[in-house]
Amino acid sequence: MTTKEAIRNEVLSELLLAQESYNPDSKDDNIRIVEGVRKAVDEMADGINPSAKHIAELAVAAKENLQIRDFLMGLRAEKDFKFVGEYLEYMVELIKKDYSYPLAAVLTTYFYEYGASDTAKDLLDQVLDTDPEYALGKLLQRVYAAEWPAEEMGNMARQLHQKVVNVIYEIEESDDDNN
Repeated sequence: MTTKEAIRNEVLSELLLAQESYNPDSKDDNIRIVEGVRKAVDEMADGINPSAKHIAELAVAAKENLQIRDFLMGLRAEKDFKFVGEYLEYMVELIKKDYSYPLAAVLTTYFYEYGASDTAKDLLDQVLDTDPEYALGKLLQRVYAAEWPAEEMGNMARQLHQKVVNVIYEIEESDDDNN
């Protein structure tokens, strides 16, 4: 068994535990996930791969909570674009498809912004093969077909990121923040 297969099997075991323990309505769970993502991206930049537990928890959280998924989409506003992309790609490779498709959809936006639109479209096809009704997948399919400028993908994600973070941390926005 290869190292990747061993990690994949460990992630599978952790998925069941994560499903039982994650509460998408828990502020504490969501903050723990977000802080874990920030730490894991930094550690990957230093050559340290995330644990199977982290991978499984993120897979469950991103599937069950749109705010966690959208946090990942905007993470490029906080962290190095390249390392976030590598982090997401690592996750998608290790998680079974029925749990990885929200992460894969987010990863397509990084490929698209990077200029790898064919890779983005191919991966998005896999997402939609897994869940043909996945709303983000259908939206991204329209965006890619319209050949939306690649830099606009990043601009949109960066603009929405603070709003998503505020929702996760339950921070009230002032009227000044909405202008």
